[in-house]
Amino acid sequence: MIVYFPNQYNYIYLDNIFLILFLKNKYNNVRIILFIILVSNTVRY
Repeated sequence: MIVYFPNQYNYIYLDNIFLILFLKNKYNNVRIILFIILVSNTVRY
């Protein structure tokens, strides 16, 4: 789960969200992967 942002706080915040999501929904990985793709696409532009 590495998502790079110019701001460090955003990266830490997102990292914590991903950690909580993974701990709560271990079987729900597809939704998280789709969310990561969305986030990375918004970061590129």
